[in-house]
Amino acid sequence: MPFDIDKLIRIDLKSFNEQEIFIIARFYELNFENIMKLKNDSFEQLYIQTTDGVVIAYIKDVFTIIDKYRVDKKNFKKLKSIKVCEIPTLINEYDVLENYLYYLEKGYNIKTPSLDKKIEELKNKNSEKVVLDVDTILDKINESGVNSITKEEKDFLDKISKS
Repeated sequence: MPFDIDKLIRIDLKSFNEQEIFIIARFYELNFENIMKLKNDSFEQLYIQTTDGVVIAYIKDVFTIIDKYRVDKKNFKKLKSIKVCEIPTLINEYDVLENYLYYLEKGYNIKTPSLDKKIEELKNKNSEKVVLDVDTILDKINESGVNSITKEEKDFLDKISKS
């Protein structure tokens, strides 16, 4: 069965902690829980195709290529030479935060200060009192951009502009 060797990453389950594996899984859109199961089953390293999350090879005491994948001599050398992936930087998007909170609640040890800070900022932003005053809203837009205003503030400005 063919696979794209240029789309493989190598994850070192032995040295990466849960938080780092979460970040890698989120960045490459891989199944975090499946990777954690393999880590807990004493797999040391995984060679995963990033396009579909399929494990092509692994190290669990010895280097093993999954039987259904054919690897010629040239690609075998290339496969073995893939360096362990680095921890990517997460973009603080809402779906990342939702996944983060979900896995924290499930008991995974993935505490990440930058994501905790982003969640706290969102809580504070949502708890701010909305002032429906044209000058205040325009000052807010001037300071932080149009995307910083709430739906309520935008609707207020739309209503004012139509009258």
